[in-house]
Amino acid sequence: MISQHVYSAVVIGTPDKPINLTGGSVAFDVGRWPHVTATLTAKADPAILSALDPRAGSRVRITATGTSPAGVQGPRTFDLGVRSRPRSYRDGTVTIELASDEALLADYRPGADDITPLSLQGSVRSVINYVLGKAIPGAALQASPAHDGDLTTYTDAENVYRDPRELVAKTGGGCTVGTTGSWPGLIDGVGHNAIRLSAPVAADSYAYLLEPGKGLNGMNVGETWVISATGRVVTAQGGTLEPRRRRLQVLMDVGGYIGVQSDPIPAAAGSVARVSVEVTIPSGAKELFVRAYHGATSGEILWSQVRMSRKSTAPAQDDTTYFWGSKPDTATYDYSWIGDPDVSTSKRRAVIDRRPELLVWRAGQSAMDFLHPLFQAFGLRLVCDEQRRWTLRDKGYAAPGALAIRYGVNLWDGSDTIDRGSDWFDGCVVHYRWRDYDGAQQERVDAYIPAGAKRVEEVTVESAYPGPGYAEYLTVRALQRGREVTVTTAPDWTAQPEQAISIVLPDEPAQSGTVQTLRYDLTGDAMTITTRTADTPAGAIALLGGTIDALPGTIDSL
Repeated sequence: MISQHVYSAVVIGTPDKPINLTGGSVAFDVGRWPHVTATLTAKADPAILSALDPRAGSRVRITATGTSPAGVQGPRTFDLGVRSRPRSYRDGTVTIELASDEALLADYRPGADDITPLSLQGSVRSVINYVLGKAIPGAALQASPAHDGDLTTYTDAENVYRDPRELVAKTGGGCTVGTTGSWPGLIDGVGHNAIRLSAPVAADSYAYLLEPGKGLNGMNVGETWVISATGRVVTAQGGTLEPRRRRLQVLMDVGGYIGVQSDPIPAAAGSVARVSVEVTIPSGAKELFVRAYHGATSGEILWSQVRMSRKSTAPAQDDTTYFWGSKPDTATYDYSWIGDPDVSTSKRRAVIDRRPELLVWRAGQSAMDFLHPLFQAFGLRLVCDEQRRWTLRDKGYAAPGALAIRYGVNLWDGSDTIDRGSDWFDGCVVHYRWRDYDGAQQERVDAYIPAGAKRVEEVTVESAYPGPGYAEYLTVRALQRGREVTVTTAPDWTAQPEQAISIVLPDEPAQSGTVQTLRYDLTGDAMTITTRTADTPAGAIALLGGTIDALPGTIDSL
C-alpha cells in the first residue's frame, strides 16, 4: 500500500462554504513573516466567490489526512486568512492566497500616537499582548514558552533646585518656618532635611521653596517645568482652613500675579505624598516663586525632596522622581553635581540607552513595524502558527518530534548547497535610526563581531534603539546557515518547522539540523523541506531510528 492523502477546504462561516479544490500548497518558513502561507486553486464556484473577500477578513480552513502502511495521520487543519483572490475567466478557476495572522499585524496602524505601551514597559510580553489585542481582538501569547524581557526606558534629567538635600529653613508667612533632620532621614544612606511648618497663626500659612526677588530662576518663556516635593502631615490640621492647604503653589509676575497649585497631601495625620505642579512660563513673565503651604490655623506639616525639572518632551515620562547630585549611582543611572556639591544643580545620566520613543506606537506605524525591534532585542521571534496560536520563541526553540530522511528509503529528491552568500555571516553591525521627540535625528550602533570574523553583515533598523542584543542574535542565526539541504519526500502531517531532522545523502556526511522551511504540495502529494545542517559523525545517536526511550540497552551500549 502506498500513502494516500485527502484534502479539503472551506470558507469559514455560518455555515462553512466548501471549496472545490483542484490543487495548491501550504508552506512554513522560520525566517519569514507571515510564518505560514498557502496557495489554493479551485473551481470558481459563484457560491464561494463572494465569501472569498480579503477586504472582509475572510478565512479558510484546510484539512489534510494521510493514510500509509504506518497508519492514519491527521486530520491536520490550517486556519489562514485570505490575502488575495485572483479569478481566471479563461479556465473558470480562482486562486486563493492565504497567510497566518502575522499578516494582520502589517495591516493594522493606529490613527494617533499610542503611549499605552509606555505603561507596560517592564514586560515585552505585556506590550506584545496589548498590540495583539488592538490589531486582532482576542489574540494573545500562549503561556509557553514564557520568554519575557524588561523594556524599561531611561532618560537624562536635571534638578535645578540647588539644595534638595540640605533644604535649610526658608522664609514664609503665617507660621513658624524651621528645619528638621528627623524626617525623611536617610535616603540611599544619606541624611535629608525637611522644612517644618508649625505654630500657625493664620490660615494663609506657608514657606517659600523659591523666594521672590530672584527672577525666573533660569526658566525661559515658553518652557514647561515640573516642580515636585514630598509632604508629610505630622499632626492633623484644624481651625480655619485655607483652600490652598497642603499644596505646592507656583506664582508668576506677569504685571500681576497668576498662580498654579498642586493636588493636596491627604489630610490624615501621618499621611505622606509626593505632589507636583506643572507650569508653562508665559510671555511677559518677570518672576517665578514657589510656596509650600500649611494652610490652616493648627497642625504641623513637613516638606522635603524638592525637584524642579524641565518637562520631558516624550509623553508619559516621570518628571517628579526625586534625585540629587550625591545620590549613589545605580545600574541604570549615574548622578552628579553640575557645580559645587549641595549648592548647584544636579544631573541624572542614563546608563542604559533605551529611550521612551521606543515604546510610543506612532500614528500610521504598522503593528508589525512597532513590535519587531522590541522582541528582536532579546533574541526572540514572534510566531503565529496555523492554528492562530501566538508564541515567543528563542534561538533554542525546538518543535516536538523528529524527522529522518534516508537515501534509498524515503528520499524522493534532494540537493545540497554550500554558499558563502548574504544568508551566512559571522559578524553583524546594526544601525538604529530615528527622530526623537525634540525632532533631532538619532542613531545608535549595535555591533557583534567576534574575533576572527570573516564576513560582517550590515543592517539598518528605522526604530529607536532598544539596547544591545539584536546584532548577536542575527549572527548566531546566520552561523547556522551556509550549508543548505533540500529534500522531497511523501507528506508527513506531523512535520513542523524547527523540528529536528537527520538526513542521509549519497557521498556526503550524514546531516543533522532543524527544519527551516516546510512545503506541502497538495497537487503532487509531496513534502519538501529545506534545512541548515551540520555534518554528523557516523554512529551518532541522531542517526538512530525511533526515540532513545525505545532503543534496547543503555546509551553506553549504543
